[in-house]
Amino acid sequence: MEITYSLIKVESRNDLIKFIHSVDNDFEPALGKRVNINEYADKVLNNGYCYAAFDGQSIVGAIMFYCNDQIYKKAYITLIGVVTEYRRMDIGRNLMRMAVKKSTKNGMERIGVHTRESNDISIRLYKNMGFEILCKDPDGIVDRLYLEKVLR
Repeated sequence: MEITYSLIKVESRNDLIKFIHSVDNDFEPALGKRVNINEYADKVLNNGYCYAAFDGQSIVGAIMFYCNDQIYKKAYITLIGVVTEYRRMDIGRNLMRMAVKKSTKNGMERIGVHTRESNDISIRLYKNMGFEILCKDPDGIVDRLYLEKVLR
């Protein structure tokens, strides 16, 4: 199998929505219980960026993020996910690198992400990518951390 990577455009919306549904239960609580997935995909595709990893024509991993905050110069990762059978193949790491590169190119100075405090695998990935835990979620959500990486 050869994994390829590409920026997702609006015309690939349905494939992205299908992917999000395939990893939905990996999030706690499930993303579909918190947002309308179709609207969520549209918002990111229209206002942010989405890079995807493909095995053939199928999306097996994706990162969705915003890097348009020209006041605070802060990018934000809103979703990163990899289909279970494709994990431990550096797909998440490669997607993170793409988001960092694009954010830096767009003039961002920092990039942030939230994750569950109990999500040891994600926290390890973020720390290995240079992120630091800044705080437990200031919004008061239990078991949620905010991590950030300085880009410049």
